[in-house]
Amino acid sequence: MRDILQFLRISSLVIFCLASFQANAKSYKHPGFGNFLEAGAMRLNSFYGDSRINPYIIPRLSNGELTLEAFRLNWDILELGIIQFGPMINYNVSPFFGSDAKIIQGMERDGFVEYGGLATLDLFVGKLFVHYADSSENGNNLKTSFLSALPIFPLNGTHVWLNILLEYNLYSSTRSNYFFGVSESEAQSGRPAYVLVSPF
Repeated sequence: MRDILQFLRISSLVIFCLASFQANAKSYKHPGFGNFLEAGAMRLNSFYGDSRINPYIIPRLSNGELTLEAFRLNWDILELGIIQFGPMINYNVSPFFGSDAKIIQGMERDGFVEYGGLATLDLFVGKLFVHYADSSENGNNLKTSFLSALPIFPLNGTHVWLNILLEYNLYSSTRSNYFFGVSESEAQSGRPAYVLVSPF
């Protein structure tokens, strides 16, 4: 509960700070809500102690109510003004992908497909996403994301944008142990068995 309240406090502060700016900048069209291909790299500090830089390419293609973004495909079958809702299918990459940390050697985690629903709320300060997804083998999760952007400066008739993303996940016990747990068969010296219990 404390984590949820902390997330809500941070989210409220960010939304409040962005509101005055976005109110004046809402005439600018954010390029990220159309069709695009984003490329870059992220530095990841792993739960298991290793640090690595992962390159990525994220496509976003929209055709009417269908949207493909990264590994998620969703269909907005219900649109009520600023609210869109519909089914989605998503592929989760292995949490160990690209890592050669010794602490996880001998542990296997494959990628998996999950199904669920995605709701989107268009706000004048950004977009709020809420999705619930379930995998028969790896449990379920509830994710809330807030995306906003600030037009930093003009460039060749358009604008360079700073994207801001806040995300909060609630994992079931099965999903939590898939990502972070250590089973009895995987336990070894320096890596004891570890089982998580989630209230979700």
